[in-house]
Amino acid sequence: MLKSGSLNAIKDGTHPLGFMARMALSYVLWKGYVAITYLIPELNAARNAFNVWMGKLNVDFLGMVAQAVGEEQVRQEGIVIYLEGTRGLAIEDHCLAIPATVIFSLLIVLFPGRLRQKAWFLPVGVLLVQASNLFRLTGLMFMQRYSSSAFYAFNHSYTYVFITYGLIFLLFVGWLRFFSRPGSTPKDCAET
Repeated sequence: MLKSGSLNAIKDGTHPLGFMARMALSYVLWKGYVAITYLIPELNAARNAFNVWMGKLNVDFLGMVAQAVGEEQVRQEGIVIYLEGTRGLAIEDHCLAIPATVIFSLLIVLFPGRLRQKAWFLPVGVLLVQASNLFRLTGLMFMQRYSSSAFYAFNHSYTYVFITYGLIFLLFVGWLRFFSRPGSTPKDCAET
């Protein structure tokens, strides 16, 4: 049987069971949202439109970076950017860092902390996660042009996972260390 201190630690997330429960809930909420949007045509269309819009914003940013560093032949078509001699970098749904951003956001929302602190920490964290994705996409664009296909493939598949989820881990540890209040109740979390 668990002691009252252990139950409080599970409730506030400082116990491994509380932490794992919140992590699992974050993942289930994200996957549930995705499943529901696939089942409801209007939501699916809205999600797809948002992803295309985000993809185009990313491509516009990459185009500005490529031109700023002197790339002479830069072509943009929808969610694809082409540098001279490349097959193009397509910014598809899975390239937008949306799952990473949502998981980060849900973790901060689900762990204890004051609403006022969450109100500034969440947008800063989301901007940092998205900035890390732009950094990744910029690197991939130039790797596709100037490196081997094996180097590009490795970085496309593994480096981002390390960088972005490492960043999310550091942000989350920072949240737990400096802003989350162990032992606080949901009522306390809503106070400003």
